Amino acid sequence: MSSKKSSSRLSALILSLALLLISNVGCSKLTGRQEASAEAKGAVVRRSVEYVSQILNGKEDQLNAMIFWSDYLESKQESLNKEGYFAELKLLREKLKESGERNPLLGLDLEDLDIRGNRALITLGKVGHAESPKIKIRMEWVEFGWLITGDSVFGRGGLRASGYL
Repeated sequence: MSSKKSSSRLSALILSLALLLISNVGCSKLTGRQEASAEAKGAVVRRSVEYVSQILNGKEDQLNAMIFWSDYLESKQESLNKEGYFAELKLLREKLKESGERNPLLGLDLEDLDIRGNRALITLGKVGHAESPKIKIRMEWVEFGWLITGDSVFGRGGLRASGYL
């Protein structure tokens, strides 16, 4: 039953992210900045949804393949190593199981999407809770796709360490 709720919430997240993406496509004319293609935006949004989903499900193998480890660990400034990441993931997974409806990784909405060249930054926020901390995910296009190069979830100073997650 809980899996069905998570699945429907994930579907709602994907739908809301897609709608926001579509509404933001025309904004490049107003800012005067060269905007990324709709395909690139869609790929970044999908990748961020996949990343949050894999964190929610504690899927280590999938996360391992999604992260550009050298850049990711460098972004954590030695506050985290690969083993520490997966240890934090396990602790977070246990905490999220207990949180039920209050799970801070469910009910997220796309707040900002910034793609410049081969780098992207996506900001997610809890729907209806503007004051809640934002989840930021950095990505880089590497040969075959978008890989995670940083986030505001793990490591010293991350949302998990601060007690939010």
